[in-house]
Amino acid sequence: MIFEYAERLSLLVQKSVISTYTRVFMFLQAFSDWIVDKLCKRCNIDIDEPATTTNIWNTLKTKALKICTREDSQMKKNMEEQNERR
Repeated sequence: MIFEYAERLSLLVQKSVISTYTRVFMFLQAFSDWIVDKLCKRCNIDIDEPATTTNIWNTLKTKALKICTREDSQMKKNMEEQNERR
């Protein structure tokens, strides 16, 4: 779900509806504070400095995917539970 949201954000950037900074900021809001802190540190993002969000979109998505699919992550456990219910 989060990565479908990321694709929609990319489409909005392509259509010049939102900026790349807004895309990164909105994407980060989909995660818990703990994950956002990790992502910002790993991608050298300073939310107060929009220039740090330039050209990091693909790296950010990759790092978010790695964090969310870690074997012991709560996100992975939640995704598995949802798949079992279907």
